[in-house]
Amino acid sequence: MSSFLLEIGTEELPASYIEPAINTLRERIWKLLEDRVELPTTGGKAEAWRRIFASAWTPRRLVIYAENLPEAGRDRIDRLRGPRVSAAFKDGKPTKAAEGFARSKGVPVESLEIDGDYCYAKVSVKTLSTRDLLARSLPTIVASLPFPKSMRWGADITFARPIRWVVALLDRDVVEFEVAGVKSGRTTRGHRFLKPDTFDLERADFDAYKKRLREHCVLVDPDERRDLLRRRVNALMAPYGAELADEELLEENLNLVEYPGAIEGSFDERFLSVPEPVIVTAMKHHQKYFPVVSNARLLPKFVAVADREKLGQTVRGGHERVLRARLADAEFFWNEDRKVRLEELVPRLSTIVYQEKLGTYLERTQRLQSLAAAIGRMMDLSDEQIALVQRAALLSKADLLTLMVGEFPELQGTMGFEYARVQGEPEEVAVAIREHYLPRGAGDILPETPIGIALSIADKLDAIVGCTAVGFAPTGSEDLYGLRRHSNGVIRILLERNLSLSLRTLIEEARKVYPVSVGANEEMARQVYNFFGERLYHLLIDRGFRYDIIKGALKSGFDDLADLVARVQVLTELSRKPFWNDLVIIVERTHNITKGSEVDGVPDPALFQAPEESEVWGLYLMNQRSIRQLIDERNYREACSAYARAFAEPLHRFFDEVFVNVEDPRVKLNRLRLLRAINHLFSARIADLSEIIREDKANG
Repeated sequence: MSSFLLEIGTEELPASYIEPAINTLRERIWKLLEDRVELPTTGGKAEAWRRIFASAWTPRRLVIYAENLPEAGRDRIDRLRGPRVSAAFKDGKPTKAAEGFARSKGVPVESLEIDGDYCYAKVSVKTLSTRDLLARSLPTIVASLPFPKSMRWGADITFARPIRWVVALLDRDVVEFEVAGVKSGRTTRGHRFLKPDTFDLERADFDAYKKRLREHCVLVDPDERRDLLRRRVNALMAPYGAELADEELLEENLNLVEYPGAIEGSFDERFLSVPEPVIVTAMKHHQKYFPVVSNARLLPKFVAVADREKLGQTVRGGHERVLRARLADAEFFWNEDRKVRLEELVPRLSTIVYQEKLGTYLERTQRLQSLAAAIGRMMDLSDEQIALVQRAALLSKADLLTLMVGEFPELQGTMGFEYARVQGEPEEVAVAIREHYLPRGAGDILPETPIGIALSIADKLDAIVGCTAVGFAPTGSEDLYGLRRHSNGVIRILLERNLSLSLRTLIEEARKVYPVSVGANEEMARQVYNFFGERLYHLLIDRGFRYDIIKGALKSGFDDLADLVARVQVLTELSRKPFWNDLVIIVERTHNITKGSEVDGVPDPALFQAPEESEVWGLYLMNQRSIRQLIDERNYREACSAYARAFAEPLHRFFDEVFVNVEDPRVKLNRLRLLRAINHLFSARIADLSEIIREDKANG
């Protein structure tokens, strides 16, 4: 068995590009090699990757290591389809078409197999050696790695940054290929500044490779690099009673260095008069510095990371000068912006276009006032709270015109909050201005105040409905206006803040604030509603629920999101109960036999011809009220149990004894109406269980 080491050496890659690139590279090499390796019998792809693959990276190198690779792939038998049997054989004898097909595949004509309407040839295929396969495939794999932005240089290739060297070893041998004008070899490089010499690797040995790079001041293992960086940052923070708390910033710095060092810096205490979020943003987002926070108080200190171990006063002074300039600008902006009230900035929002077909930010602000008030009334807010919601909506976008947000766009909403407070706006209004952008992403916090919640939902729904109306609904990977993120935010707010608001009504309220000319019509509203259904599906998949249960519950409606989740949870629990299969069969069989039929209406007992029809209808009349009451009370567990108890055995007898599709159209329609009534009693309100993949069907 062989080991393989690939190192792609480049100019420094942007930090955010590195891990997506290494994941794609690993995935593609996995697909190339997966039919050659002995996979674990349990654990799936993740376990296979853990056992066979390792990856590492720094800003200057992407590394893949694989082991337990055979020298060659397993030969395989391909079954190739040929001409139709009617053309290949006549009176049991092969025709010229069969002979030509067999000859083209290198097999005797008598070896052709007949399967259905076609004949087939079995062809033995010898695969390339692993070395040849890698040499042939790696240039394309490497050259086609996707990046948010790529460069073109020299050779006719695009890559995030120029490729400078490539190491490709299969055991002791070089896997020879060329990419971007660079030939593969066994020579790698040390740290650009600390030990920039080149050196050769003897063989594909991952531990030896990491050790040699470590000797040349490169920690290629991200776990090792992360541990060292964490220790060095914490060592500088510890004397102040602080510790590293920002894991996201740690990961970003991790991908900026090959041999991390840390240095402490400070800034003038006068800058602490500027709001803390401004100082933290200047440090984190612009300079990648770690703020020093002790006992929830920001200190005039920071920790900077550099790509070397020993950092002197010159380096410290450079970092301090850069930060001082940024904080001086922030101080100036803070002082200047406070001279103009947010309310005075609102009319000037007419100069900023939100979206060409949807108007300016002033028009958006006016829509938000109406929509947020409507949502507030749905939440049963008081008249006083509604007035505060409208005030917050009026001021919500004004900070876009401040000097501070112009320099620090990340502070939208945050600065609106700060300026509203110092200008004497009610605290509820100031907080709502900050909260209406929340959540900004999947792991972000949610708005907490009723006014902030109403305005946040309004802000996101206005964007979703408006952009969908003018043709900017997400397609594939394209989502220009972040509508998936906005919809996920609305869903999280409704679920995690326990708001039983009608999704259809919310969409309708958002539709009403747009003029007819925009195209926010009923068809668009259905499109938005279905879009939310797709997002709910993915959210519940991410929470670990079965896809078929989710699909079944969604088909029974999701106007109330909390109700949908409750149904999915109960059905998931019941799927492990003994009566689950009976429950699924009832709904599935009554659905399958009535689907596609126009069977609206109530069955007529006078048309019943079999005692099983009367029995099932009687049970329906006896149980339908109590089952509906259980559903109204959201006691889905007992509703499902009662439904199965009432109909499992009688419907089994019904389908054994009663033929539904009889010639008499009146009797047939009556029987379909009977079965549709029983089906709808469950599937209209709980779930369409015809979506469920039963174990007996899956295994059959």
